[in-house]
Parts: sequence; C-alpha cells; structure tokens
Amino acid sequence: VPAAGAVADRDTAALVAQVRRGLLVSDLWYTRVLDPKSLVVTGLTRNGVWLIEDGEVTSAVRDFRFTESYPRALGPGRVLGLGRRPVRQPDRLDGVWWEGPSLRLAEWNFTGGASG
Repeated sequence: VPAAGAVADRDTAALVAQVRRGLLVSDLWYTRVLDPKSLVVTGLTRNGVWLIEDGEVTSAVRDFRFTESYPRALGPGRVLGLGRRPVRQPDRLDGVWWEGPSLRLAEWNFTGGASG
C-alpha cells in the first residue's frame, strides 16, 4: 500500500514519477555543520522518508544518517529536476516557516542507519 500523504504537491509528484528507485526525503530531522568552509553537513532523518520504486512511493523508511557537501550535491549536473513552486515547510522553532522548491538530486550521501 503506497504511503498516504507522502507527496503533497504536483511538482513533487512529477519529480517522483521520474525515479526508478530512490528515496523521497521531506524532512532532514537533525543537521549539524561539520565544516563551514566546504558546507559539509551531517545529520539524521526520522519520519519523512519514503522508498520510491518505478515512480511510485511504496513504503515509509526511517532513521538514516547522512554526511553531505551541499555544493557537491547541488553542483553542475547534480540537480536532475526542480519544482516550479516553493513548498512551505515548518522550521524547528514554533511559528517559523521557510520555503523552497522540490529538488530531484542525482545523489545524496546517506552513510548508514541510525538507532537510539
């Protein structure tokens, strides 16, 4: 049974439809800057990650660790798709929101599972 509510807008649905096998990430639950010069960030996902198979969201997954350089992940040839409209997301602070478009990236460096 596909994860109900995983894709909230048409732009994201169009990007998901292009993915043979991958992950839909709607929330990087915790992030910490490792190196401000190279913009290497580490963190965890919690809820907000789904498996995509043949352009369809198939199931929820959780608890991945990642370490990624934002300039590498967003560099030339790495952004495979971009939503046309910004999607509103809550910040960790009450009453604070931010907006950004959906992205389809060539790669994101998930380094393993997280527990605890």
